[in-house]
Amino acid sequence: MDLIRQVSPSVRTLPPTVLLKVATDRPAALLLIDLASRRIVHANALAAQLAPGMTLPVAVDTWVQAVGMRDDQPGATSGQEGSV
Repeated sequence: MDLIRQVSPSVRTLPPTVLLKVATDRPAALLLIDLASRRIVHANALAAQLAPGMTLPVAVDTWVQAVGMRDDQPGATSGQEGSV
């Protein structure tokens, strides 16, 4: 819980029991990304199902292409139309 509180100031006011409920309430695909290298270094089981056989670490762009993600607002996150 200390790591979560360090990462997001808005989470600091929530009691740990609320954080645990949020974290386990609904299944979600989670990726741990090294921002400096733009590489995915960990994927939970649900995220791994989106790109079967993908070996980590992997470049974010490679993973995005493998799972077929598209951006409905081109240019919002990258310079390439339709990419994420």
